[in-house]
Amino acid sequence: MIHDQDLLDRLSTLAVERFDGEVFRATGVNASPLAFSVNGGRWAPPARDATDVPVLYTSLERNGALAEVVSYLRLLTPLPSRPLKVSRLGVSTAKTLRLARAGLEWLDVDIAQYGVRDYARTQSIGAALAFLGLDGLIAPSARWPCDNLMIYQSNRLLNERLEVIEEENVDWQAWARANGLLKVAVVETAVANPTTTVSSSPVAARGHLSRSHRPGSSTVVHHIGWSHLSGSPSEH
Repeated sequence: MIHDQDLLDRLSTLAVERFDGEVFRATGVNASPLAFSVNGGRWAPPARDATDVPVLYTSLERNGALAEVVSYLRLLTPLPSRPLKVSRLGVSTAKTLRLARAGLEWLDVDIAQYGVRDYARTQSIGAALAFLGLDGLIAPSARWPCDNLMIYQSNRLLNERLEVIEEENVDWQAWARANGLLKVAVVETAVANPTTTVSSSPVAARGHLSRSHRPGSSTVVHHIGWSHLSGSPSEH
């Protein structure tokens, strides 16, 4: 992979630090939380032309790890019903770059578009960091107000820590609704009138209907399992 020399020069001037602490990762229930990926993402290009940048995506906050995965799941139809596994990991890195939003702008990342899934610039930065021998990057999450830690496997020393401390299964739909990332629409139908009034939302029309009676009312409330998908808290 050919790297932008100007980008390499800028990154080479930045101080790096050691990281030793706890982070979080959300995965499928049966997936290993310690498995590195070569599928790309925001901070690594996908494997191609015999070149890959294996990376482990983690978050410094539990909610940040959930928000990253939920940002994809909530776009699917129908919504996956299986829970997620959230793992708390103990990790350490020897040479990690910490970037705040101002640092991202200095590296020509368009902060106004940071939440958009156009990863060309950030992937170039991640690949350049791996090329320069760094084993970690701390950067703002685009899905939650916290920082994420990305670990680059090719530069990770074998004596650095990478272990699972604890795991929990999480009902991601309940978590998303509680945090305003997945809203439940309500469609009301008068009992005396068998005609259902359906929301104008095209997503609502595809929802699975389940009935419950509203206390003190003759109205039947149909709860739609998936409906309106709101924006992320930090538009990431």
